Amino acid sequence: MTTIEQQLVADGIEIPSRPIFAMMEVSKQFKIQLRGGPRTAHSTAQEIKEIAYADAISEWYERNYNARLNESPGPLRTALLVDGDLYSLRIPWQLGSVAYVSTREWLPSPCISRGPVKANVVQFLDDITPARAKRLSDRALRDIAEAFAIAYPAASTLTSSSHKLISIARGDAQAAVTNLMAMEQRYGESRWASLQAAEKTIKAAIELTGAKFEQTHNLQKLYDQLTAAGIKFDARSLIYNLQCWPSIRYGEDPSTREQALLAHRSSLELVNSIRETGVPL
Repeated sequence: MTTIEQQLVADGIEIPSRPIFAMMEVSKQFKIQLRGGPRTAHSTAQEIKEIAYADAISEWYERNYNARLNESPGPLRTALLVDGDLYSLRIPWQLGSVAYVSTREWLPSPCISRGPVKANVVQFLDDITPARAKRLSDRALRDIAEAFAIAYPAASTLTSSSHKLISIARGDAQAAVTNLMAMEQRYGESRWASLQAAEKTIKAAIELTGAKFEQTHNLQKLYDQLTAAGIKFDARSLIYNLQCWPSIRYGEDPSTREQALLAHRSSLELVNSIRETGVPL
């Protein structure tokens, strides 16, 4: 475990994510499956063995890191309404081949193996319970699947890019969710964070084309610069949903939850749209 942990540290894997990465490495090195979750009366001898291996790795991390494991795992969170209630949805690290579904059925923790596994995106909702999952409407299941489909590729881009502005944009996208979920209803601050995420993404794209970007918060001007550099996509609705000004942080321009949600979603869609043009973000 010490050798595997040293490699994960060298790779820059955050502490909360290391147990799952360690399980992946053990599975690969020793060609075994690892399975999370409790033993049941129906567990086979093989499943019990797989659970025991996973438990041993988890216990090693508990002994060594304790509360540090409770920090936010995964590269990104997004926010959405689920049957009228506001939830944050965790986007996980991509670990091998995973088939994502959106269902009321509470799936067991997938085993860690070299083959494809199935995961329920509903279970990525923070603080969701099996009982609440069973009561989700068809519309909610579609909304969760759609939010995941938008945030997943955006998270991959914001995490994997080596460009400094993209790294900062990832933090802005997370700040947008944090402000959205705050009890104080910091919707204006959330919209500003989404604007910042979008602004930095466009500026990074301009720079990656070899051009220089203007120091402005005006997304239309930045988009025009990107277009002049040869990168074209329809950004009209995204810019409309995102554009705001510094005064919004101080309540001078009242904001609603719906506006903040739309701005956050639009910032992620903008990341995906630029990536789809072929810009190597």
